[in-house]
Amino acid sequence: MGLPYASEEARKKVYEIASAQREEAIRASEALAEERGPFPLYEEHREYFESLGIRPRRNVALLTVAPTGTTSMLMGVSSGIEPVFSPFVWRRIGGEYKPLLHPLFVELMEAYPPAPGFARDGKWDWEKIVEEIQKDGHGSVQGLSFVPEPIRRVFQCAHDIPPLDHVRMQGAVQRAFDAEGYAGNSLSKTINLPNHASVEDVEAAYLEAYRTGCKGITVYRDGSREFQVLTVKKEEGKEAKEVEKKPLEPAPRANGPLHERPGRLMGFTDMVKLMTPEGQKRSFLVTVNVLEGRPIEVILTSGKAGDEANADSEALGRVVSIALQYGVPPEALIRTSGGSTGASTAPTREGWSPARPTSSPWPWRPSPRA
Repeated sequence: MGLPYASEEARKKVYEIASAQREEAIRASEALAEERGPFPLYEEHREYFESLGIRPRRNVALLTVAPTGTTSMLMGVSSGIEPVFSPFVWRRIGGEYKPLLHPLFVELMEAYPPAPGFARDGKWDWEKIVEEIQKDGHGSVQGLSFVPEPIRRVFQCAHDIPPLDHVRMQGAVQRAFDAEGYAGNSLSKTINLPNHASVEDVEAAYLEAYRTGCKGITVYRDGSREFQVLTVKKEEGKEAKEVEKKPLEPAPRANGPLHERPGRLMGFTDMVKLMTPEGQKRSFLVTVNVLEGRPIEVILTSGKAGDEANADSEALGRVVSIALQYGVPPEALIRTSGGSTGASTAPTREGWSPARPTSSPWPWRPSPRA
């Protein structure tokens, strides 16, 4: 329709579309209620619902806006009420990054002849276009002069849009859902904030959400997660940066450990409390011993000798210890095991509590997540 995402005209149009969805959904549900009866709570609290202007209908809630990432990618459209993240992204799928060009951007660009220097065999040179897009940290086309001006004007991506305009678009849809009969569930969308966003920026987004009728929002500051689902540059992921710019040192040696364990080590012990599948608390003692400021030994005990959990804990501690003594960086061990889950992996409310702290020259302490 030629309407930029961040414009008031776009919000008005979205409000009209969502209102039409609401009206038709309510009409269909009311017809089903005549045939099969309204939802049970309606009959129990008819006066309350009638005071809200809700006529008998079959369904409690009729509409929502789902963040349909994969489905929208297959259909070649934007995700729910989100703007297009970027015309080109590396999408993390199953642990691997896949390069994707947005079909809407391709469709718009192919309506124009290739710009000088961006043609190959009479068509757009997409490899060169992708190269230029990746030079911008967020994949914006606003500064790319070879992109036709009508496309730049309307093709606003996630980081081109001011955070408050993200909020206002969500508010427009929520108000449309709630305008007659509260037909929709509460919905949310991602409010993209730049990496330098402050606490005040988050506060402003929350206040705008309240003013515009939102019921909940998701605020995301760019770069705040180690791995992002969408990124413009494949190497932007922290994992790739560490491999490319900061190789993990020292490398393990095949002819023996880097650190020999002396007869006495100093360290600290934390108590970790987990909940078993049976709903019982179980305590684990995690001892980390250090040598010359580096961790070289981890001892895990559950306090119950002879059972399977204690045996697994002891074995895990031995494996981690030998890895540390052979020079494997602690960060690599944390990263490779951080996603492991099981029946007894969630700390209880007590969380991590020091049990038998000992003096240690090593200042690092594991976070609960680690």
